[in-house]
Formats: sequence, C-alpha cells, structure tokens
Amino acid sequence: MDLFDSYIKLDDRSGVKYWRKEEFTRNNWIAHLLDIFNHQSMIATLAIENVSLSYLDTVKQVIPKCNSLEIRHTCSDDVAKMAFFKLSLIVVQSVKVRKNIFRKDNDISKFLTPNLKYVSFDDPEYPFKLISDDLLTLNSDNLSIEPANITEKELNKFLKLWMKRNHTFYRPKVIELFLKNGTEIDEEEVFKGVKYEAKYDEQRLKRRDGKELDVYIAYNYIKFQFK
Repeated sequence: MDLFDSYIKLDDRSGVKYWRKEEFTRNNWIAHLLDIFNHQSMIATLAIENVSLSYLDTVKQVIPKCNSLEIRHTCSDDVAKMAFFKLSLIVVQSVKVRKNIFRKDNDISKFLTPNLKYVSFDDPEYPFKLISDDLLTLNSDNLSIEPANITEKELNKFLKLWMKRNHTFYRPKVIELFLKNGTEIDEEEVFKGVKYEAKYDEQRLKRRDGKELDVYIAYNYIKFQFK
C-alpha cells in the first residue's frame, strides 16, 4: 500500500487497485485507514526512513499509537534522533534503531532513559560504544545492542556497581549485548573480584537486598537477566 495525496495504490495478489478522493492528503488517508481497521487506533509497525524533521510532528499527530517503531538506516542522524524522542512516546511495545547515530558524540546514555518495554540498536557496520554508566542509566525493560563495543573492564565495573546498589530500584529485566564478530568475551575478566554462584551455564549474583542477576556468556554474547 502506497499513500499519496488524493489517492492510494494497493497491490495485492489480485492486482493493483486505486482508491481516489481528490480532497484527501496522505494525513487524511492514514486517519481514514485507522478508522476502517479500528484496532484501538493502533498500527502494528511504524517505519521511519529519511523524511524531513518537520514531518515527524505530522506523523505524531496523525498516528496516535503504534505497537512497534522502526527507525531505518536510511534516516539521517538528525531525523533518527528526533524520531526516537518524538515517536517513542506513541510506542506500546518496541523501538528498533537500525543505525549507529552516536558515532560522532558517543552519547548513547540519553537514549537509554525513556521508559520503554523493549529497545534495540543494531548497525552491522558501526559498533555502539558503551561504558558501565550507560547500562546503569537504562530505564527500559529490555535492551539489545548489536554490535556493542564494550570492554570486560567496563562489564566488570557494571557488575560491581550493581552489587553495591542495595535497595535501589533498577528497571531493566534483560540486557543483551552482542560484541562484534571475532571478539570473544573473557569471563575471568568480567567476574574478576565479583562473588557469584555457578548455576548450570550461568553465573548468579545475589545482593543483600535479595535481588538477583543471572549472567550468561557465550563467545561474543552476554546476557544479563535481573530478578
């Protein structure tokens, strides 16, 4: 389905069809379709490519809610950043950023603070640089980053800081980091000076306040699961 001012082009198995309404703009068509397929006025996936910055306000006004937001690699860095902050407010389930928009300033932390159920960053060409403080600022239930550029020293620091934060609320449930191909995580360095209990193929950390953290490492992949 392609939307234009005054008409829609629909391409299905029976062929191409056109819906025309001369006085309609693309915004009118979106509102009309949401009304026809009324599912709590929510679309499944909203994908943003390289639109203008000003058009993001229009998108937010016309689409009240979406289950998933995907910011694609074709976006400029400015559009991608603004789309994240403006449109994540209408997202119910997940936000996926398909490019590294932090190559210049390396400041990913402010993108980890929104309260979301699931957020992921992936860019096969440019790894996302991380430090322990970035992970501690996370305010989403689930985070996935691929590939992540983070050292064992920073991972170790994150574990030690988490252990010290007794009776401190920490929202995340799962953090998954995929380091770049060819990088193997050194488990000894990650757990250096950290008290843990070996549990099957995971290591379990326990804080004095009763909170638990299971850590699973497999080659270039590390998963933190908070309980």
